[in-house]
Amino acid sequence: MVNRTAPIGTNPFDNKRCGSLSGVLCIRNTKFSKGRFVPITESVVQKLTDYKSWIESKIGLRSLDDAFFYNTGGTPISLRSVEDAFKLIRRCINAEPVGYKNVRLYDFRHTMACNTIQRWTEQGIDVNANLHVLSTYLGHVKPADTYWYLSATPGMLELGCSKYEEMFGGDQDES
Repeated sequence: MVNRTAPIGTNPFDNKRCGSLSGVLCIRNTKFSKGRFVPITESVVQKLTDYKSWIESKIGLRSLDDAFFYNTGGTPISLRSVEDAFKLIRRCINAEPVGYKNVRLYDFRHTMACNTIQRWTEQGIDVNANLHVLSTYLGHVKPADTYWYLSATPGMLELGCSKYEEMFGGDQDES
């Protein structure tokens, strides 16, 4: 169960816990209390650095154990407030719901996972050998929790069938 009023985003600049790793986000206090390191691009590091400087100019320095994201009044931003803000902007980004009344923030996570597996498959990367990487990135306790993404979309099912037929024969158009 996600605490929808708890502050989101612990300090990614936590050198005490994350070491001095550049380009690595330290994720703490997760659903299963399983911290992890997530690689991020230099452009994301720069945006987070800019945000940190900006918010500290508004509300002062914060401890590394505090939340990372705050509103300008100095209150930590909760998941609930992010979800409420997303409701206001989702029409502006032309997000189309599939299977739900509205696009949810959580859907971006699923889309990223499915797109990663599809890209690996299209590039000939061994999905089974690399699924633990995606599983860790997503914060799954067991890689088995990530396997359902292999069939989570019609595109993945079609791609999987095509790969199977390439290996073992068959025709997609057979009835």
